[in-house]
Amino acid sequence: MKKSIRKVQGGLPLDLQTFATPSYPEANLQDSASLSLLEAKTIDFVYRFNKDMRDFLNILNLFNKRPVSEGYTITTKVADDSAVLADGNVAEGDIIPLSYATFGEGSSFRLDSKKWRKVTTYEAIQEYGFSEAVDRTDRAVINEIQKGIRQDLFDFIDTTAVAEESVASGSLQGAVATAWGYLEQLFEGSNNTIVFANPLDVATYLANSDISMQSAFGITYLQAFTNTTIIVSNAVEQGSILATVPENLTFFYIPANSEGGNAFNLRSDDEGWIGVGRQQTNMNLTIESVFVTGIKLSAEIENGLVKIPITAVEEEPEG
Repeated sequence: MKKSIRKVQGGLPLDLQTFATPSYPEANLQDSASLSLLEAKTIDFVYRFNKDMRDFLNILNLFNKRPVSEGYTITTKVADDSAVLADGNVAEGDIIPLSYATFGEGSSFRLDSKKWRKVTTYEAIQEYGFSEAVDRTDRAVINEIQKGIRQDLFDFIDTTAVAEESVASGSLQGAVATAWGYLEQLFEGSNNTIVFANPLDVATYLANSDISMQSAFGITYLQAFTNTTIIVSNAVEQGSILATVPENLTFFYIPANSEGGNAFNLRSDDEGWIGVGRQQTNMNLTIESVFVTGIKLSAEIENGLVKIPITAVEEEPEG
């Protein structure tokens, strides 16, 4: 086929067809091969976050997981101290009358996705290598995200727990037993108790016990008593414990693998607990990392969270 050649006045012939359709790929084309490393690393980060979160939920023995929509309103309840029982003497064949427990309205709060972004430069990758400059700093961001999830749970329990200031027992074991007694009244038949305690209070207990500590999701915990898991955290005030039962906690999450995540091609796990995206930008030689998650651990019944003192508060002498 003949090329279309046009002579430009006062100049050289101009090959219009050559300029219109280059016969070679554009230089520095970002193809699928150039993104394979980013893709593999992104999937790895999603997998590790999912595993860490599962470990945390297993520690709590928590099975109540609820996917919700963006902007969902979570509402807690306040239960009465006792249920109202109908007459249990029912004749053969008669309809059994209903017993019931009443619940008051507790707190309400809206759940929205949170988003973070981090950019790594060409120079940083050159100086420290890809793993240090991109992967290690991305891991640091995810660790902070996990820390925020844990802190949010501790803050909610601490501010909502019903304080029982008159039952100090003098020991961690006694405080845990007292917490179990209060929770058994509200959640009769619960097989597990979850306790949150300050490291210094736990250290005092460990000094006289032969129990090893374990770690998962960035938290330290021990299973010190029958069906009791003690989670250690500086977020808990020294001298008291916070406690509840697994049945009272619900894990709410906004799936990051739904419409929004798909629109921005975020990598996620099957549940959608986190969405992670990485993008190579050639115009300024950077790699951008984005993270999206909407997670909330909340109690269903607020007075199902109790705060038990380990030692009695000493009253200051008058005068």
